[in-house]
Amino acid sequence: MKILMIHNSGNVGKSLITREVFYQNFTSENKMVLEIESRNASSSSFNINVVRIDFDKPTALQDLTQYGIIYDDYILDVGSSEIKDFLQAIEQSREILDEFDIIIIPTIKDQKIIPDTKKTMMIMRLLGHEKKVQVLFNRITNPSTIGEDFESLFSWAKKEKFSLSPSLYLSDYTESTNDLIKHKRLSSEVLKDTTDYRALAIRYHQEGDTLKSRKASNALLTQRIAKSLHTDAVTLFEKFKTIVETST
Repeated sequence: MKILMIHNSGNVGKSLITREVFYQNFTSENKMVLEIESRNASSSSFNINVVRIDFDKPTALQDLTQYGIIYDDYILDVGSSEIKDFLQAIEQSREILDEFDIIIIPTIKDQKIIPDTKKTMMIMRLLGHEKKVQVLFNRITNPSTIGEDFESLFSWAKKEKFSLSPSLYLSDYTESTNDLIKHKRLSSEVLKDTTDYRALAIRYHQEGDTLKSRKASNALLTQRIAKSLHTDAVTLFEKFKTIVETST
């Protein structure tokens, strides 16, 4: 699966979605993340295969084309600060977008973000790839109110004949994933740790070591959050996989 992750605004969760929903769920070993980013959050410090493409360099299009050929599964994560340069560059070769199976536009419940979500969708339409566009509703606290929370986007999409699915969402992990991001770990990596931190927290507490007990409790919390995030990410990945398979 080849994915374009793009949005005109920053801080919509593209990097987390790239890592958790897609990269770690690709079954092929021949997988990678391509980043066009210079300012915002990056996946380059995580234990994953990441290459940054600099669109200030004349070889950017050649690099993008080469990686697109070599790798079976990859995500091109376009930073909001680089989207203009990216779009200008691909004007020379719009067929580059043909390589992608799906175009993901993450959005969040923020009135400053919604207009840019619409703008990004329209850009993809102008480039002739609106049928590949899927909006991912991120940082959702209550799935049953997605239609209400994003009412202006749904109304606009209906008018412009874009298809939106409220089932394509990821819960709000903004604060709870701090430890994962701090230690540069994927949820799947955390789940490989079978240490019984609950038992350790109890033991250290009984021994009077408050610091170690607290540390073990925090590790247990990280395990629980990683399990929840991983479960949600797998479910969402399977939905996108089905979309791609049924559209080809």
